[in-house]
Amino acid sequence: QKRKFQKYDTFYAQDINWDLLELSKAVALLQDIEKRTRAKDASIIQVSLSLQWHQRNVMINTSDGINAEDSAPRYMLSMNVVMKRGDVVQSNRAALAGTHDFASITEDKVAKFIDEGVSQTAILFEAVKPKAGEMPVVLGAGASGILLHEAIGHGLEADFNRKGESIFATKLNQSIACPEVTIVDSGHIENNRGALNVDDEGTPAQRTVLVENGVLKSYMHDKIS
Repeated sequence: QKRKFQKYDTFYAQDINWDLLELSKAVALLQDIEKRTRAKDASIIQVSLSLQWHQRNVMINTSDGINAEDSAPRYMLSMNVVMKRGDVVQSNRAALAGTHDFASITEDKVAKFIDEGVSQTAILFEAVKPKAGEMPVVLGAGASGILLHEAIGHGLEADFNRKGESIFATKLNQSIACPEVTIVDSGHIENNRGALNVDDEGTPAQRTVLVENGVLKSYMHDKIS
């Protein structure tokens, strides 16, 4: 069978190599962030930081004649801040991630990262216990995406629906949420940690509308489905 090399749009640079990063530069960045974070609030008693990175290099050769290669330079900068005011101790975290090089961690991004870590911890001192019972809940962007993923993400994988194991198997083109809800699965957000040029079957990443105005429009497919 004649093979072809898969062509695809790229959403991150292919010539980055995190393996060449000098460890001293990473350490210096973390030390600078720790110093600046502690200076933000006298009640900070601990700052924990980490910078993780890896280079995902893949070559894909499929039985249906596709050849594809990809190199994804991924990093995650994370912080945990602990504050103590009187007898009350609060902690929270912030994260900065992407598919880019070390130079992309700019001064502007670092400043916002520090502010986020400190402000998200400080606001917890104002938190009060809610009353028991059902009530409306508003979820901010970020961690709420994990809740969405666990609530319906796996259920919208096409293999579960093909086998009839998902509660959504008979719901295509039917309303499954309120009209304000639209859900998109996308690998196209440039330099985002979730960006993907090509998947593990050699298929270029896509932008798939799963739910539109509350109506189930599509599943997340592989080649079989």
